[in-house]
Amino acid sequence: QKLATPLKDATVGVKTLLSIVDKRIVQADINMLSREEYYAVSTQAIDSVFKIYNKAVPVINTLLQNRIDALKARRNILFVSVGASLFLVAYLFIGFYLGVKETIEILRQATSKMLKNIQNESIVLNTKDEFSDIVNSFNIIINAFTIANTSLKDNLAKKETIEQELKKRTEETDKFNQLMVGRELKMVELKEE
Repeated sequence: QKLATPLKDATVGVKTLLSIVDKRIVQADINMLSREEYYAVSTQAIDSVFKIYNKAVPVINTLLQNRIDALKARRNILFVSVGASLFLVAYLFIGFYLGVKETIEILRQATSKMLKNIQNESIVLNTKDEFSDIVNSFNIIINAFTIANTSLKDNLAKKETIEQELKKRTEETDKFNQLMVGRELKMVELKEE
């Protein structure tokens, strides 16, 4: 709107110049335009173009500055969004890392206790993710290990009992054999006498 009047004046000035040049020089058989008249009309057209230029430059600068400010605001919003996203990703990564580390530590402690025969109960992990599946599998291993360990202890105790019984019977058999051999030797001596 600020440029409407200067634009209209510039258009009128240029059209007037072109009309005069067309009628008096181009279509006329002889040049009917004086130098002073041409200078006055062309100066008026040039002045009207400069007026619009002088009025348009501040308006264009304002428009450009508004666009630059809008782009800067977008850039700042983008920086804040990217920063918040990076913070969220870092927060989730750290949370996930600490969760994994805690689960691994619980499993390590349980393994250590299991190997020292301290722990026979299941591990409890209060999560609803894949780690609970790992802990459940680990609990199955602990239960199987406990059963195998108990069975091994029972078998060792049975073996010990059987070995003691076998040793006792072997000793009795040896005593019996010595008695029998001694008796046989006495019988042989008696027969020889």
